[in-house]
Amino acid sequence: MQPFDFLKALLTGALVLALNLATLVAIVFGYSFIEPGHPPEFYSEAAPRLGAYSGPIAGALLMLLLVWLLSSRKPQRNAYAFAAATFVSYAALDIALGLAAAPASDLFRLPFLLSLGGVCIAALVAAFLASNRTQA
Repeated sequence: MQPFDFLKALLTGALVLALNLATLVAIVFGYSFIEPGHPPEFYSEAAPRLGAYSGPIAGALLMLLLVWLLSSRKPQRNAYAFAAATFVSYAALDIALGLAAAPASDLFRLPFLLSLGGVCIAALVAAFLASNRTQA
């Protein structure tokens, strides 16, 4: 991989995380239509519960899609190295944001670790799919 590819992986990891958080915002907004008439604090308190389900799913799907798209578009790039670099940047940003919001004892629990594991697997599956597509 070229140095620019590492920058692209860093930005892709940040984009996956940003889109994942935007998905949660959209879900909380939609929830306000399902449970209307509550004060804003009600929806703020619902966000972590909703995010516990939407975050791992959306994160894995977004990682799969973006790594696959970007790896497929440039077949000469090592798709696995790109996937690994993208995941590392995603995980570093996710952990940094998590530690800014909560102590480590609250962050590093099984649901969070499983979420990171799912995103890592999604990145590797995307690299596998992109590699097989370009070889065929």
